[in-house]
Amino acid sequence: MPTKSPAKNAKGFTLVELLAAVVILALLAGLCVAGFQKTVESSKTGRCASNLRTLAQAVLSYSADERGMVPPAMVMANPAETGGVGHRLWIDFLQPYIPPLQGHEKTHPYLCPSAHRPGLWNNRCPDYGCNSRWSDAENVGAFALQSWNPEPYPAEVRAVRIQNPSQLVMFADSYSSNNVYENGRWALDLRPLTQGGGAGQLLAGGIAPRHQVRGKTSLGRFNAAYFDGHVESISVDDPRVADPEVRRRWISVE
Repeated sequence: MPTKSPAKNAKGFTLVELLAAVVILALLAGLCVAGFQKTVESSKTGRCASNLRTLAQAVLSYSADERGMVPPAMVMANPAETGGVGHRLWIDFLQPYIPPLQGHEKTHPYLCPSAHRPGLWNNRCPDYGCNSRWSDAENVGAFALQSWNPEPYPAEVRAVRIQNPSQLVMFADSYSSNNVYENGRWALDLRPLTQGGGAGQLLAGGIAPRHQVRGKTSLGRFNAAYFDGHVESISVDDPRVADPEVRRRWISVE
């Protein structure tokens, strides 16, 4: 009796089986991409946290060398002495501890790896903002904005006045205005936090949730350095964001 040919016994894939295989491969590919994006953003968040630790250490070093003072956020200055700028930022006071940002670097302690900058970006302003003090009479903020403060200059804050260093924000991811790409004015405006409002108000107050995995519906995370030198990565839907007492401690010197 003749045996059957192997070719006749072979069974091909049906269309349904092929479609099922394609769907499974697509799902696996999607999971791999999502996992890769999460890993990349996690790495960027870690680099950002490292940047903020560097900034915090520079401020603490400045304070140790300058009679316990916190550097001012900004002071008016003679344009002839500042290359025509007319003011000095906190980054200028930290130059002995951190090299200045030239505007062309890809990596620098002042550059958040998750910040979106234009292709032709030549600006020395950092991607991080300090917790600014807008009035010398206020307890809100630690970095004095001298242009708004009464004389004499500088109206700097003494570190010993800070009652809650482990809870007071020093720096955070930030933005200043919608046209930041044109004027390069990055700042951390935390004043609206004293008025309440939760996560939405937090964002409106000037903290940018840079660290966000693409495609996620959540608002993302922001990093913050505190006056004791530690750094936290905080989700903007964290319950602490909506807690007025926590927000007060984040921004109030006393």
